[in-house]
Amino acid sequence: MLIGQLALLEQAGLKPTEEFLSHFAEIQSKGWTVAALAVDHKMAALGFKDGLKKGAKETLVKLRAQGITSMTMLTGDHPRTAEAIALEVGLKDYHAGLMPGDKLEIIEKLSKDHKVAMVGDGINDAPALTQAWVGIAMGGLGSDIALNAADVVLMNDRIEALPELIALGRRTNGIVLANLIIGGGVIACLTAASLAGLLPLPIAVVGHEGSTLLVILNGLRLLRGPFAKI
Repeated sequence: MLIGQLALLEQAGLKPTEEFLSHFAEIQSKGWTVAALAVDHKMAALGFKDGLKKGAKETLVKLRAQGITSMTMLTGDHPRTAEAIALEVGLKDYHAGLMPGDKLEIIEKLSKDHKVAMVGDGINDAPALTQAWVGIAMGGLGSDIALNAADVVLMNDRIEALPELIALGRRTNGIVLANLIIGGGVIACLTAASLAGLLPLPIAVVGHEGSTLLVILNGLRLLRGPFAKI
């Protein structure tokens, strides 16, 4: 008994019929992963399909609304399977039949002109996750190697959390910038006033501590809203 890719049957000296190959391709075109089974020179095609993650298509729509218009699917699946999945989720760009090194090469190429975020959960994704500007792993189902290679881990495996994650990152950048302006501005004003003799040093110190408290309170705003669910 043999089970695997068509190439395995050919290596064993078995020649699939045109009817079998047509049936094999038909299953692949539906987005299924197909394995060939041979027992006593009789052949069968076994189809396996992983369901799309809940909310995958809606997530891509939200990402586009956030200004992320360039998205690519990298998969080790057969091109026909990849094409069907890409069509189902609304992706135009995809690369199929990839090995881990192929994914790494594509990420390296894209990184020359763009800041690339890579989302993955398998061992095959680990090299690409490491190379990407931001590597995002799905924590619940992800392999240990992928989790260690990623910069961010979504522990709840909610693919729909990606837009929330990006919104949180952008909000964090805004708050950090505001804190730098607040802290730097207060220190500059207090220093100038103290040097000019307009403000006693103890009052300047109290003012500095007050600005520190203000920066902390401003940072705590990140705990508000839906971001705590990520």
